[in-house]
Amino acid sequence: MTLTANTDDRQNKAYINLQDNAIKMKDRYDTARLNLNDPVRILKSSINSKIRALYKSRRGKLVVVKYTPTIYYIEKVIEPNGLHREFTRVRYWLSDNNNQPELIIKKKEALTRSQ
Repeated sequence: MTLTANTDDRQNKAYINLQDNAIKMKDRYDTARLNLNDPVRILKSSINSKIRALYKSRRGKLVVVKYTPTIYYIEKVIEPNGLHREFTRVRYWLSDNNNQPELIIKKKEALTRSQ
């Protein structure tokens, strides 16, 4: 077995492993998919860079309020498109109580079901 054959074999195994992990992660997030008019709150760290900087510097304990106090509603579900659409998460268009359009947010980093 030559050095290039061994390298190619490792690369193929790594590529297959990455694909398998991406599919598992997508399946996990597909089960928690949100629907139209679902009430949600937004993570403060996804819309405020100073709070995000606190989390990155490992001082996240200083953040007292983790989610926005305002409840938003999902107005539109934006399906991924393009080459890697099966590995891309769904995005949402949000509006507040007054039907004012708010933000396009990725589900993982910004949405949680309101309680």
